[in-house]
Amino acid sequence: MAHFQYEAINQDGQIVTGSHSAELIQEVEKWLSNQHLSPINITLSSSDSDTSAAQSLPERTSFLDKFRGITIDDLILFCRQTATMLDAGIGILQCLTIMAKQVSNPTLKEIIKGISQGIERGDDLSSAFARHPKVFNPLFINIINIGEESGTLDNSFNYLAGLYENEKSIKERIKAATRYPKIVITALFGAVFFLMSFVVPKFVTLFEKSSVALPFATRLLIAISNFFSNNYLVIIIAVISLIALYRFGLNYREFILARDTFLIKLPIFGELYIKIYMARFCRVFSVLTKSGIDLIKT
Repeated sequence: MAHFQYEAINQDGQIVTGSHSAELIQEVEKWLSNQHLSPINITLSSSDSDTSAAQSLPERTSFLDKFRGITIDDLILFCRQTATMLDAGIGILQCLTIMAKQVSNPTLKEIIKGISQGIERGDDLSSAFARHPKVFNPLFINIINIGEESGTLDNSFNYLAGLYENEKSIKERIKAATRYPKIVITALFGAVFFLMSFVVPKFVTLFEKSSVALPFATRLLIAISNFFSNNYLVIIIAVISLIALYRFGLNYREFILARDTFLIKLPIFGELYIKIYMARFCRVFSVLTKSGIDLIKT
């Protein structure tokens, strides 16, 4: 519960001041209207969450926790528990205060606290979430916005929890389906690297002692082996650079478009990717239309 200081004009035209406790600034405005007062200025003075935070000891987080990302499991838990509390009649600000105390992820904890502070300052819920675009995407924001306007926030958070759960299920199925090919390919590359680095060089000394002309395939194999043996550092740097370039490219729409175009044209796997993307499209389309968003916006 937040505590607000207000200045207002009464029916006699006099300025009166005072304080009132409420979840949102809009509730203070409604209360003042019921008291036949016209608000001039409403400011946040304090909140129960601030008081309890000041009284509690600072939480200890490990060094690795500070760099821990927000997983899909964290978002599922957040949406599902928030929906349950809203359905029980708990106000959204109190829900966020409770969740900020319960979540174990320190990054998400700070974000929830920031959203609570934004609401206390007078932001609506969707705007407070929109301040964190790296965690809450436009789909999340739109569903929350519809829930605010229609008064069905509990349904909105349930929809979002269901979306994240389906997304997690699909990712787990993809991982399960591709686990064996990944193991085989990794083992194959490992075996080739081992042969080129340690086995082939043993035979090179034998070939060098003989005066027999080696075939092209053997000479090519020896050249590749020499490159592996003499350029460990170059290979490691090249692999790291490729990974870094790929992650950098994900910031550009053109790169993502080219990557996805390549993926859906792959033999066998291309059809699988198309089915995955179509399943996601249909699922999200269904959730958006159920939540009340019009067809064009969907």
